[in-house]
Amino acid sequence: MYAQQGLSAAAERLLRHAVALGRSNDAPLYALRHLLLAQHRDAEAAAVTAELEKRQDEDPYHWLGFGLDHLRHQRDARAIDALNRALALASGFAEIHRYLAFAYLCSGQVGAASEQLAALTALDSADPGVVILERKLALR
Repeated sequence: MYAQQGLSAAAERLLRHAVALGRSNDAPLYALRHLLLAQHRDAEAAAVTAELEKRQDEDPYHWLGFGLDHLRHQRDARAIDALNRALALASGFAEIHRYLAFAYLCSGQVGAASEQLAALTALDSADPGVVILERKLALR
């Protein structure tokens, strides 16, 4: 709103303050990058872009999203890589184990799929993926 009213300096101050408050939300960084690019401050925008990329690399949800996209497009090896990256960044995340088990199944790695199913079951035996995975593994 500030930028739309011609108050770019105030907008930038507010966004930089929001960024300084914490990492829980990247929206202020995206908005700051947009503002800097609109002002043709490309070097500063590049620094913000680098920070956003660093945060994405450290975000298990980012890698989970990549993994799901790769699964949808039947790129099983890439899905496994992305989901393992998500798993390395998070613990106790049943959803990652579920999708990783599916990815391993799709790639024919039954043993690895069974290991992920065991981890999923230990975390959340009521997860709907448990029954589906058990049936798929029984067919192999």
